[in-house]
Amino acid sequence: MKTPYEWKSDLAEAIQNYISLKRQTGMKFETQECYLRHFDTFYFSNGFDGAALTKEMVNDFIYDKNERPVSHRNKEVVMRDFAIYLSDRGYHAYVAIVKTDLQRCKFIPRILSDDEVRRFFTAIDDYPQSYPQARFSYRNTVDPVLFRFLYSTGVRISEALNLMIKDVNVDSGIVTVRAAKNMKDRLIPMADNLTKRIAAFVDGFHRFSDSGMFLFPVLRPGKTSLKLPDLPVPEMPGIMASTTTR
Repeated sequence: MKTPYEWKSDLAEAIQNYISLKRQTGMKFETQECYLRHFDTFYFSNGFDGAALTKEMVNDFIYDKNERPVSHRNKEVVMRDFAIYLSDRGYHAYVAIVKTDLQRCKFIPRILSDDEVRRFFTAIDDYPQSYPQARFSYRNTVDPVLFRFLYSTGVRISEALNLMIKDVNVDSGIVTVRAAKNMKDRLIPMADNLTKRIAAFVDGFHRFSDSGMFLFPVLRPGKTSLKLPDLPVPEMPGIMASTTTR
């Protein structure tokens, strides 16, 4: 069991009130709290007193030479937002500037044609039962539904694989994705044909399942995992093959 963190600086109460406020809005705020704990320790260890944020103090905390740019960027955002909170409540607080540039992703998506999409789903629907690993997975049954769900809703693979049966309302056609981006829940509407496919999948494949089980399990009961079995990619002439892990 982890030892609870002991807040120690003169800003401790303000920091805790700020964290509480953020969580009341539905945010988990775990990463931000970690940075604010570090700041609390930094503030106390360097002998700062009173309840104020100066430019020199904030910049010394943010731009630690032993940390990577991504940490600098994260701390810029956390300290900026905390300073705004303090300023709104009458404190003297320097508002940090978010200026650290991070390298942008250079990935260029490839958009499949209608014909390629049709051949993609045909290949998934025709997974051969002869795959050596097939007997250890639900891939032949789960993937035709899983990939149609991904294609139709645009959710992340991790979000889809974390769905429980209870997160899907086949009556309303609404799926609840929990702790998604920014740790917020969101509602995803499904098209009628996808809703019907999901309903049939639940009624058949999950007829003996508890509502707390994964909607898209990978392995046999007791071995649920977020990693695909190491199976060969089905042949789809003219379509770029890729390997995906769950």
